Amino acid sequence: MIELVLPYPISANRYWTQFQLGHRLMQAPSKEANAYKRQVAACASRSGLRKPISGRVALTLRLYPKRPQD
Repeated sequence: MIELVLPYPISANRYWTQFQLGHRLMQAPSKEANAYKRQVAACASRSGLRKPISGRVALTLRLYPKRPQD
């Protein structure tokens, strides 16, 4: 079993950034989203995951949103 403790993800509202390419409005992951992806990749690498997992995967998520400290 592999257990990963990841940083809390960024808001979906901040994940995408828009830019204009000619007459088209395009979307791409934001700098913040790319930084989060690098953090997750580093966590996975430290836990021994070097390549994608093949086969079936079971996933359990526990989210702990930022809470007031008082």
